[in-house]
Amino acid sequence: MERLRDFVSTGKMRIRSAALVEEMKTVAREGDSIGAPQSTRDDRVVAAAMASYYWDTKIKNIMISRRQTREAEQARKRASIVDQVALFNRNHLDMFFKQKQATRTVQQRVAMRNAWRYR
Repeated sequence: MERLRDFVSTGKMRIRSAALVEEMKTVAREGDSIGAPQSTRDDRVVAAAMASYYWDTKIKNIMISRRQTREAEQARKRASIVDQVALFNRNHLDMFFKQKQATRTVQQRVAMRNAWRYR
């Protein structure tokens, strides 16, 4: 719930549901418990809190490693077909060189291990 409050207050999460906003107004913190004391409806808030937790712990890191941001996605959509093909080719070339480097690193480790084994 604290993470949800942080996301909402910093603008990292956009709330588009008026019903969720109304339920969030009723949720309060009293001591160690967080809930909606005067209302029995807090399921949307709990679901939003669970979604924000899952986003922060699982999905966000994957998207960061793939460099998927709003700006990058918008730029990708604006790119012409020629730009998209060039980007595709560049990414495949980068992947090719990374695979070759990883293969060389493994071969060097095996060679070093074998050199120590037979001394």
